[in-house]
Amino acid sequence: MSKGVLVNAKGFILRTQETGFKPYNIIVWGIIIIFAVVLAALALNRHAAFETNGFDLGNVNQAVWNTAQGRLFAFTNMAPLTNRLTLHVEPILFLFVPFYWLGLGGPKLLLTAQAAMVALGAWPLYLIARPRIGPPGAIFISVAYLLYPALEAAVLFDFHAVTLAPTFLLFAFYYLEKTFSLHSSFVIRHSSLAASFFFLLLALSCKEDMGFVVAMLGLYFGLRYKRWKPAALIFALGMLWSLTAILLIQPMFAVGGNVQGARYAWLADALSNPQLLWHHFQQVNLPDYLWRLFAPVAGLSLLAPLALLPILPSLAINLLSTHPFTWRAEEFHYVAPMAPFIFIAAVLGIRRMGEWANGRMGRTTHHAPRISHHSLFTIHYSLFIILLVSSLTYHYFRGFTPLARPFHWRPVAAHQALGAEMAAQIDPTLPLFAPLNLNPRVSGRAVLHQDFANIASDDWLWLDVSTLPNENNIQQHIRDNLLPNYSVISAIDGYLLLQPNPIHYLRQFTIHHSPFLSFTLAAENETPQYQVDVEFGDSLRLLGYDIHFNRAETEQVTTYWQAEQQLPPEVSPVLFLSDADGVLQGETVARDFSPTLIWFPPDQWQIGQTIKVTFNKLNWDTRDKREYRLALGVTTAVDPWDVGARWRPAVQHSPYANHLMSERTVLELACFERVAGMSEGAPPVRQMRQPIVQHRLDAVFSQQVRLVGYDTPQIHQTNGKTTVQLDLLWQGLGLERGDYIRFVHLLGPNGQLWGQWDSPPVNGMYPTLLWSEREFALEDVEVLVKPDYPAGLYTLHIGLYDPVSGQRLFNEFGQDHIGINVKIEK
Repeated sequence: MSKGVLVNAKGFILRTQETGFKPYNIIVWGIIIIFAVVLAALALNRHAAFETNGFDLGNVNQAVWNTAQGRLFAFTNMAPLTNRLTLHVEPILFLFVPFYWLGLGGPKLLLTAQAAMVALGAWPLYLIARPRIGPPGAIFISVAYLLYPALEAAVLFDFHAVTLAPTFLLFAFYYLEKTFSLHSSFVIRHSSLAASFFFLLLALSCKEDMGFVVAMLGLYFGLRYKRWKPAALIFALGMLWSLTAILLIQPMFAVGGNVQGARYAWLADALSNPQLLWHHFQQVNLPDYLWRLFAPVAGLSLLAPLALLPILPSLAINLLSTHPFTWRAEEFHYVAPMAPFIFIAAVLGIRRMGEWANGRMGRTTHHAPRISHHSLFTIHYSLFIILLVSSLTYHYFRGFTPLARPFHWRPVAAHQALGAEMAAQIDPTLPLFAPLNLNPRVSGRAVLHQDFANIASDDWLWLDVSTLPNENNIQQHIRDNLLPNYSVISAIDGYLLLQPNPIHYLRQFTIHHSPFLSFTLAAENETPQYQVDVEFGDSLRLLGYDIHFNRAETEQVTTYWQAEQQLPPEVSPVLFLSDADGVLQGETVARDFSPTLIWFPPDQWQIGQTIKVTFNKLNWDTRDKREYRLALGVTTAVDPWDVGARWRPAVQHSPYANHLMSERTVLELACFERVAGMSEGAPPVRQMRQPIVQHRLDAVFSQQVRLVGYDTPQIHQTNGKTTVQLDLLWQGLGLERGDYIRFVHLLGPNGQLWGQWDSPPVNGMYPTLLWSEREFALEDVEVLVKPDYPAGLYTLHIGLYDPVSGQRLFNEFGQDHIGINVKIEK
């Protein structure tokens, strides 16, 4: 053991000389600084991209700003609520008020402070872990803590005071360990008790329910050390705070009772009908929720279940709520209070594994350790490496930092820069309405609203119709009802600044004012992410599309169009959802949801203009789908399912293998699959490298298409039906080819036809005319065998024919088909 370290018989480090750990301390502080900078940068980037919200960054900023003006936690952002204490009791926010007095307050301060405070939590965790497994292992656990996706999600989802609590709880735990430890001196215990109560009070001040967490922390120390007086004091302190905050403080400001109480009203019925609990936890998807909590620590926390006592209040609050947001462990902030104890339990679990190994291995002498300290530490380090590998792997698939696969740095375009400039110019003394994503930018004011139902008569309105989802036809409401009753102070790139009580001497605003509609037009140097050239009918051309991924929600799609003729007013692009087999399952009509078509209808498009149509609200949720596709159509009918009213797409050029669906009236844009619970996808790629097949044929038909080979046919007999299934590999030859039908005919021993499937290749979705030169197309073919078929040797006849003339294509041997033998038993 290194100099300056005292270890007892169980390998527990009792005392260290701080000088021996300075290099490790420097490493930990370096890690803390790096994570603080990275997390703060990500949070500020999200804010710069206008992805922060009135819930809760705008709410908190307005409440703290009002407090700095002498109006204690007053806010108007959730009218008719008038005070943030109605929602949450968070005295910790008082610490930010002096910065607002100095003119340094605002959303950026809140987001930066939150990131720094969470990163700081690695230090007390390191101090807790160091005596148990040594400094290197403690560094591992600290890194794993900062890589915990649920904690990172709390940092990056706006600002919430409760996200500060984990660091305070970790410091409190560290000092409570010193207080309760029998190895501590009287002086150390009392000074540690004072420090622990200081951090406990800070933790309590982060939210009204933190008292329940602190109470369970007191219970944990009482059960572990059997010192019930200080444990009871901690328990009583926690319960007193939460009961006072929930039963006294919040009702003083609440209108009509506790606003969160409705989430738990169903529990009264569950007492008499336990089946409701079962149904509720099915909705919650409890196994998935618990997996997200414990998988990043390789489940090691479960080896020390007593240390998990403090997570029970937050676990119950989250899982028993009817609010689905509380069930999503890695999208919001609700897991933050649990994170410290999941990692403390992991430390103690690893320690327990070491003690178990100490009892099972080596000498059994009563007076000596059973294994060497070196061996014990090796066990500890091995377990921490397992934890770190698990943490890194999980973070790679689900994390938020640049180390993670779904990492996304949000581009801040000219549109967001223009919005920031407008926000800075709006008079902070004006009563203002600003919807969810604009709200934090202008929340430093006395009166601010964000719900369209709560617009006051004297509110100025700041809107961005280009990004506003058309919930309940709100875009039409703005256009038809709000605009005529307000004076337009500014209208540019989708932004509107509206003044109440119209002033008639101001110029009359028209929707066709070009600076306002610039959001509907592609910029001069703007190109689609995926460029194609597809004609719909003879009037509309698709130039390409962008796919905007959101790790929590369904993708958004922006399409780029050019009108080649005057368009009828009823024409509309339609985005379709399909399953993996190309069967359409959902639709979103642009005329109903896209800001472009609401403000700039197609009959007003000029020929040659490049128009952007964004689908920023969709009629489906894909979170429960493992595979799916998005496709695009154009219709002139009210009913988007009217196939006859769709304009057929004709692909002029595409570097992608875009399939055609629904009788060739819909163009596939991209294929998606769930990877670690998150959607990933892109346009289908043309297959230019030959896949492996079991049997080679190399049969060339009319110098246009080659049947490369096939896999051995498989016979499937289910539910009284018999099918013959095989994979066929085709290749396109030459620059151009016809639009052919692939046929697979099953002929019996007597030459009778017992089954067939005639279709364009790939289930009819990828016709031969779309193939590029030398491209491969692999398809799965299933032929249903007619009932009462005789057992014996059958032959599959495979070939191609022209659907217009019915003429078959011949191969180089003069044959109009290739034969494959297959034996079918009864």
